[in-house]
Amino acid sequence: MWFAKGEDFHMNIGTEILAARSGRVVLVNDGTADGNPNGTNLITILHDDETVAVYSHLTLNGVLVSVEDEVNQGDLIGLSRNTGNTGGVWHLHFSLHPCSGLPGLPNPESYPIRPVTFKNTEANPQGLGTGQCYTAD
Repeated sequence: MWFAKGEDFHMNIGTEILAARSGRVVLVNDGTADGNPNGTNLITILHDDETVAVYSHLTLNGVLVSVEDEVNQGDLIGLSRNTGNTGGVWHLHFSLHPCSGLPGLPNPESYPIRPVTFKNTEANPQGLGTGQCYTAD
């Protein structure tokens, strides 16, 4: 599965999802009912450096952007829920990929995940650690 790796952020249903970085929305899906494990509502954003961010497991009607929309870092783009294969745990699945070859884009195939970190916390060059809590500076 092309988004099988990444970061899972546990959050309450309906939590506002903000764009991690500026970019152009290149793929959205918003047709999966909450609790349905057989599909997921998601947003894919292409950044200027050709990386692609995927935001997955959003609520039905919780995708608040459209394909071709330009978004800025911090813009409200969606609402969390529990669609897709979440194991019954409400969370946002976020992944960052070092290329544009994901579903809905040219040449879809499996691409590696880039580690992510936060600008306002300690440095994590290998990405976020499993089960860790991060406090903003």
